[in-house]
Amino acid sequence: MPPRCPLQLSSIRDLLAVITSFSLLSLYVTYHLGFSAGRLHASDGSSSVSRQESLTYRDSHADSAFRSPQLLDLLFKLEQRHTWVGQPLAVIRGRRPLVQRALGFYTQVLRNHGFSVRVEDAAVPNISRSEHLTNWTLLLCFAFSDGDPECFSREEFRTMGPLQRVNRILGVKSVLWRRPGLCRTASHLSALTAVASRPITPACFALPEQYEEFLNIADGPGFNSSWLLKPSLPGARFEHLSTMEIFSRVRLKEFPESQESLLQQFLPNQLHVLGFPVSVQLFVLVTSIAPLRAYLYGEGIVSFRHGEENNYRKIPGKWWLASQLWQHVAATQGGSAVKMALDNTDMLLVQLLLGAEAFLLVQIASLPAAAGSRPSQNRCEHCFQLLAVELMYNSSYYPVVLGVSGQPSIGMDSFNNTAQSVFLGAGSGSSRTQDHVRQALFSDVLRLLFSTDSVHRSVFDSLQMAAGSLNTGVTGLQCLISHDLCLTEDDLASLLASRREMLNTGNFRRLYPTASGSRYSGYLQELQSLMLQDTDNIFQPANSLFRETLRHSTSDLHAIQTRLEQILDPRQLASGDTVEGEPELEVQDEYSYPSETRLPSSLNLQSVQPHSLPTERDNCSQDEAL
Repeated sequence: MPPRCPLQLSSIRDLLAVITSFSLLSLYVTYHLGFSAGRLHASDGSSSVSRQESLTYRDSHADSAFRSPQLLDLLFKLEQRHTWVGQPLAVIRGRRPLVQRALGFYTQVLRNHGFSVRVEDAAVPNISRSEHLTNWTLLLCFAFSDGDPECFSREEFRTMGPLQRVNRILGVKSVLWRRPGLCRTASHLSALTAVASRPITPACFALPEQYEEFLNIADGPGFNSSWLLKPSLPGARFEHLSTMEIFSRVRLKEFPESQESLLQQFLPNQLHVLGFPVSVQLFVLVTSIAPLRAYLYGEGIVSFRHGEENNYRKIPGKWWLASQLWQHVAATQGGSAVKMALDNTDMLLVQLLLGAEAFLLVQIASLPAAAGSRPSQNRCEHCFQLLAVELMYNSSYYPVVLGVSGQPSIGMDSFNNTAQSVFLGAGSGSSRTQDHVRQALFSDVLRLLFSTDSVHRSVFDSLQMAAGSLNTGVTGLQCLISHDLCLTEDDLASLLASRREMLNTGNFRRLYPTASGSRYSGYLQELQSLMLQDTDNIFQPANSLFRETLRHSTSDLHAIQTRLEQILDPRQLASGDTVEGEPELEVQDEYSYPSETRLPSSLNLQSVQPHSLPTERDNCSQDEAL
C-alpha cells in the first residue's frame, strides 16, 4: 500500500475548514443584517409584531425575498411613482344635460378636496371651453356608457398616465349595466355550484335578444315559475304570467317576442316593511380589477313600492336610509337577522363582482394595443367606477340583484325633493338629509382614491409576516421555479394601493379582498375553471391577456391578499400578536345593529296609500325594476 501524502490530507482539511467558516459567517451576517418583521410603520396606525414571531420568522425564512432590503427600496420607489404631488386637476366631460345637472354639486365637493376643476363644455354657463386637457388627475365622465366619444373614447383608455384616474371601467355597460348584459352574466354564473342554490339575479331574459334562451330554459324539465313581463315603453303595464300562460300565448302567436322588454322571474316571499315591498339601492366602489378591490358604502336608499296592482313601481318620495331599515329589522326581528342580511349581501356582491370581472377582462383584452405600449396598459389599471346596485330581499333576508347602474345619480337630484319628513322624520337631524348623504359619499370616494399616506414600510413588514404561510417570491429579487407565485412590480403597486385605500375608507367598508377570503376560494376556483375550459369560446381574449403579461389575476393573488388582510385587520392587531393559522374573523362581527334600537315614532308609513301615483323617470339612474 502506497504511503499517504500528509500534505494532500492537510489541504483537504484546510479546505473543509475554510468552507465551514464561510458558511457560518454567511449565516451570521444574514441573521444580523436581515430585515426583521420589526414594528409596523406608525403612519398607518398598526401595532408592533411580537418578538417571538420575529425570531420564528428569522429561523425559518432567512433567505426569503421578503427580507431583502432591496424589496423595501423597491416598495418605496413604487410608492413615490404612484403618489400625486401638487394640486390635482379634475376635468368634467360628458353629455350636456348630465354635466349641467351635476356641475354645481361635484364642483363644490372637488374644490373642498383641493382640486381645481375644468369643464370641457362651452354650453355650461359662465365656463369657457378649455382646450382638450390631457394633464388631468381625475376625469369625471357623465354618460350612459363606457367609451362614449363625448366623454372618454376607448382609444383614450390606452394612453392614461400612471397617476390619472377615470370613473369608467371598460366593459361595465355590456357586462352589468345593460339589462341583457346583466342577465347574460348571471346566466353564465348560474352554472357554478357556489351560486346554484342562491342565484345572483332572478332568472331574466332581455327580449327579443334572449327569446330563444328563455324558451329553452322555461321548457326544461321541472322548471315551474311565474314571470313579470316588463315592456320598455314608458308607462307600459307589467304583466304577471305563469310559464303555461306564456307558452299558450306563444302557440297563439300573441306573445310579443319581437318587442323590446324584460322577462324576469317573479320573486315570491318578498320582504315587506310596514306592509310594503321594498328594494334597497347600495353603492359599490370598484377601484381595481385583476386584482379586484371593491368597497360597499355604509349607507343606501330603501325604496318602498306599490303592489302588483300598480306594477310594483317605486312610490315617489317614500324612502328610508338603509341604516333605518336595519334598525327597524333589529327592533322587530333581532340583531341576528340584520347580521344574516348583511352577511348574505356581502356574499352576493362579491360573487357578482368576481364573476363580472371575468367578462370585463374579455372586453378590456379585446382593445387593440397602442403602438409601443405594454400589454398591461390595456387593462386600465387606474380606472374606477361607482355602481348603484339595486337589491331585493326575501323574508329570509337573502338578496338578489335587480339591476346595476354605472351612472349613479348622486349629484343629479337622485332623491325626490318632496321626500323630507314622511320617512326621515322631523327629528332625524341634518346628518340624515339628502345633501349630506350625497356629499359624504362623493367625499369618501375622493379621499379613498387620492390619499397620499406612506404605506411602503407597512406592506413590507406585513409581507415578512405572511412569508411563513406563503411560498412566494419577488420577480427581480428572488423568483425560483419552486415558488407558487412571484410578485411583479405591478402586483406590489397593487398591494401598496390596497393598503393606502384601507387607511382612508371613510364610510366605505371593503368587500374584497377580505380577511374572510377563504369563503370565496371555492367560487374563485370554479371561475378559473370556467375561464380555462371556455367551452363557449368566450374567454379566449382574457386568457391570452394573462399569458402575455406578467401581472396576475385576482385568483392568483387571492391567498396572499387574504393573508395580508388577516395580518393588518385592526381587530386582530388590537388583540395582540398575529400568529400563523389563527382562525379567520367571523364576517358577521363586522356589523352591529342592537335589537333595542328603535326607530322614531314619526317614521310611520301607514298613511301611505297604495293607489297609483305619478312617477318621475330619472334618465340618469337605473331603470325601474322589480
